[in-house]
Amino acid sequence: PYCQKALEALSLEDVTSEPYLHVVNLTMERAKHIQTVLAGLSGGRATVPNVFVGGTSIGGGDETVALRKSGRLRTLLQDAHSYPTTTTTTTTKSRRRRPCWQHTRECSRSSSRRRNHV
Repeated sequence: PYCQKALEALSLEDVTSEPYLHVVNLTMERAKHIQTVLAGLSGGRATVPNVFVGGTSIGGGDETVALRKSGRLRTLLQDAHSYPTTTTTTTTKSRRRRPCWQHTRECSRSSSRRRNHV
């Protein structure tokens, strides 16, 4: 549950994939070694999740959520250049296609069919 909290807080800041987000799976064979290294990097924190921003541990799930609520998470991410500079939004509006003769003279469809398709 704490890992999910941290991932959700980061997701709400549009940090969802490489190169801005890297998740280390501790169920693999070298998990003990990786956890020891991460604990050394974070000043002894051995619990998971252990969220790092710009090489510095900011804590776990609860701390990441608290930083997001206070607005400090975005600032930390931007300062560490770990924040996407552009966000893509998608819309679900559907557009009615206009007949080719209404939008261009150089339609890819043949001119003989121009009046009949939409």
